[in-house]
Amino acid sequence: MCLNAYHSVFHLREDYTLIPLIDDIEIHFIELPKLDDRAVPVEGGLVNWLLFLKGADKQLGGAGHERTDIEEGDDDARIPESGR
Repeated sequence: MCLNAYHSVFHLREDYTLIPLIDDIEIHFIELPKLDDRAVPVEGGLVNWLLFLKGADKQLGGAGHERTDIEEGDDDARIPESGR
């Protein structure tokens, strides 16, 4: 894996000829500790989801900040105080 990258992608290949087994299979490794919390989110991108999973998206709100599907899903997943 790349030492500084937070997202690594691997493919299945034959050891000696390097012929791919199948193009439809990829293995993705996401290392959240390597993701910079100050990464600039892009609309609909992987970085938005990773920041959400990491909990760093709470720091990104502010004036002019539009709600995303991720934020709306986060609100839906919360249990109301009365339901506890």
